[in-house]
Amino acid sequence: MRTRSYNKFKSTKVPSDYLLYKAQVRDVNKLIETTKLNYHNNILQNLNEMSVNKNKYWRLIKKLLGNKFVSNIPTMHDADTDTLCETNHDKSNLFLRTLMKKYHTDVA
Repeated sequence: MRTRSYNKFKSTKVPSDYLLYKAQVRDVNKLIETTKLNYHNNILQNLNEMSVNKNKYWRLIKKLLGNKFVSNIPTMHDADTDTLCETNHDKSNLFLRTLMKKYHTDVA
C-alpha cells in the first residue's frame, strides 16, 4: 500500500496523494517499531523464566543481539611495552594491568 501510494503521488504530483503516502509511511514505521518491541519483549520474557537452561539462554541472547554481537576483542596496543596484544592471554593481562594501575596505587 505504501509503495502504491508513492507511485500514485509520483505520477499525479497531487498534494493529497503525498499526504496519503506520508500517512502510510508513518503507519508502516509504527507497525515495524511495535513488532520489534514485541519481539524483544518476548525474548526478554523467555530469559526471565527460571527454567531456561544455559544453551537456551545463550541462543536467546544471540537472537536479541543479532549480528551486533562480536565475541572477539580486537588487537590492542600496550603503551607500556609498545607492543601489540593479539592473543586472548595477552589481552587479558593488559586489562588486568590497566585495572590494577587504575584501582591500586601501589602497583607500578
